[in-house]
Amino acid sequence: MSRVRALKRRLKESLPAAKRVAGDGVLRKEWLLGARRAQVLLGVVVLVGLLVLPPLRDWIAELLFTEESGRWFRRRKRLSDLGEVFVSVVSFVYWFGGIGAAVLALLDDAPKVLERRKPLRMADPVAQTMAAPAGGAPDAAMAQPLGSTPDSAAIAVQATMAADAGVGPTGTLAASSGSNGTGGSAPIADDAPTVAEPPPMMPDAGRYRIQNELGRGGMGIVFHAVDSVLERDVALKQLPRHLVGNPVLAERFRTEAKVLARLTHAGIVQVFDLVENDEGMFMAMELVEGGSLDGVLEERGALPVAEVARLGAVMAEALAYAHSQGVIHRDFKPGNVLLADDGTPKITDFGLAKIAREGPKLTQEGAVLGSPAYMSPEQAAGGVAEQAADVYSFGVTLYEMATGRCPFEGESIASVLSAHITQPPPDPASFGDDIPPPLSELLLQMLAKTPESRPHDLTAVATTLRQLTN
Repeated sequence: MSRVRALKRRLKESLPAAKRVAGDGVLRKEWLLGARRAQVLLGVVVLVGLLVLPPLRDWIAELLFTEESGRWFRRRKRLSDLGEVFVSVVSFVYWFGGIGAAVLALLDDAPKVLERRKPLRMADPVAQTMAAPAGGAPDAAMAQPLGSTPDSAAIAVQATMAADAGVGPTGTLAASSGSNGTGGSAPIADDAPTVAEPPPMMPDAGRYRIQNELGRGGMGIVFHAVDSVLERDVALKQLPRHLVGNPVLAERFRTEAKVLARLTHAGIVQVFDLVENDEGMFMAMELVEGGSLDGVLEERGALPVAEVARLGAVMAEALAYAHSQGVIHRDFKPGNVLLADDGTPKITDFGLAKIAREGPKLTQEGAVLGSPAYMSPEQAAGGVAEQAADVYSFGVTLYEMATGRCPFEGESIASVLSAHITQPPPDPASFGDDIPPPLSELLLQMLAKTPESRPHDLTAVATTLRQLTN
C-alpha cells in the first residue's frame, strides 16, 4: 500500500508539470528527446514483446493448457479454451504494463525539465539584483531612456554585457530569501553576499514568542511567532545581527517596514511592528498561510481566464493604491504575491520599493534591479523605474497566469534581458484558444516597450479584468 500511495503522490506532482511542458514547444522537444529512462524502457518493452514474449508465452500455455482430441492415430494436441484466454491475458497485461511504465517514466521526467529551466524562467520566488559594471560610473547607455534614440539594440548589448558579468554559477544574479507563503521575503542590496551565515534558530524578539521557522534564504529568516501583547499570530522576518552591520541592508529593511506600514489595503501584506535589538532587526507582519501565486503556477500551469481576471483585478487595485501613495514596487512577480486562505492575493516584498520624493538613495544610477523574467525594458536597460515599470511587471505576471509561461524565456539571463528590450511579446492567444481577445489586447498593451504606451490607470485595468470574470 505504501508503494501505491507513493506512486499516487508522484503522479499528482508529475501531471501538472507534464501539462505545462507539453504546452510549450521548446520544452516539449527537450522533454521528449531527454527522457532517457522512458526511451530505454520503451525500447526494451518492444524488443522483449516481439522476440521473447511470444515463444515463452506459448510454451507455458502448451505446458499448462494442452488438451488431446481424436482417436488412436488421429489424436492431436491443441490449446484449450482456457489456454487461449491465458495467451490473450498475458499479452494484454505485458503490453499494457510495459507501455504504461514507459509513460510513467516520461511523466516523471517532466518536473525535472521544469526544474532545469527554473533559473531561466525566474519562477523561483527570489528577488534578484544586478549592479552596474565594475569600475565606477555606469555606462551612459544603460541609463538612457528606451526609445529616445534609434540605438535600442546598443542598449540591449550593454544590458547583456552587464548581465553576463553578473551571472553566478546558479544562473541568478544575487538572491535574497524567497517568498514563502507567510509574509514576504527579506530585502536585498547591491553589495549583499549571495549566501549568509544562518542566524540563530530561536532568537530573542522581545514581545514576540517564536514558534517555529517558516523559511530562510541568503538575506534572512522568517518565523511563525505569537505577539504576546496582542495575542495574535504573526510572520516575523529577521535581518540577522551579522547583516545589520551592512548599512545598505539595514536601511532597505527599514524602508520596507516603512513602506508597508503606510499601505493599508486588503491586497497588500500588512506590517505591524519593527524591532531592533542585539539579535538583529525584526519585522512583524501579517501571517498569510495560503502559499504563493508562484507555487500555484508551478503546480497548475495556466489558470482559467475567470481566475486570472479575479486575482488580477485585486492585484491591479492594490498596485493602483500603492502608486497613489507614492510607492513603486519595482520587483512585482508571482513569487511576491501571497494567497490568503480565502484566495485573496496579497502583494508582499517591498524590499526594492521606491518611495517618491522620500528617503535616501539606496542604489546607484544605472543599476539594474529586479527579477529578469519580469523586468521592464527600462529597468533592463538600467533606466529609472517608475509606475509604468510596475505595470509592465504586472503584465508579465498576468501573461504567465493566462498562458502558463513568461513572454520571454532564454538560455541565459542576458538573453532574457535583451529580449525584454528588443523583442515584441508573443501573442497570448497563440498559446490557447480560450484566451479572449480583450485579455490578449490588455496584456500586449501592458507589455509595450515604451512606458508611455502602457495603461496609466490600473484602476481601469482592474475594471476591464472584472468584466472578464463573467
